[in-house]
Amino acid sequence: MNEAPKPSLDTHVYQEAQAGEGPALPPVPQDPELPKKGGKFDVKKIASSIGKGTSQKRLLVQIGIGAFVLLLLISVLSLVVSAIGGLVNRENAPPEVTIATPGPVTTPEPQGIKNPSPYVSDPEVLSIFEETAELEQAITEIELREELLNVPRFNWDVDFK
Repeated sequence: MNEAPKPSLDTHVYQEAQAGEGPALPPVPQDPELPKKGGKFDVKKIASSIGKGTSQKRLLVQIGIGAFVLLLLISVLSLVVSAIGGLVNRENAPPEVTIATPGPVTTPEPQGIKNPSPYVSDPEVLSIFEETAELEQAITEIELREELLNVPRFNWDVDFK
């Protein structure tokens, strides 16, 4: 009833390579023994051996991935805590009361000026209006463009050969 497990194709290839019949394969790496101290793992030796045999670039990538995972964990935990805190606060909060505010009220336009200013027909005020109108007319008629102060024309067709 107990049948021996059939060897896989990889096992045959490896056995042929060991016998010298097939292509040469690299030796299978054995699991190194972890340093132990009194039946427990020695954390200092393990920590000191982590960086050995790896390049600085690979070590920086590993540290970066670890930092990213740590940051992701912290953000997920903060979201969970805030969601739980929001639920707790909603249960103990008093009911919300909405107060209707009145909408904007428009004022009617005046039909005409009922009390005109007493200075509307004053001769001094009328003369000031006339003087400002003359000044505005003079300002609009002045030609401010100076023909002598034009920007010089440049030759933009320059070849650097």
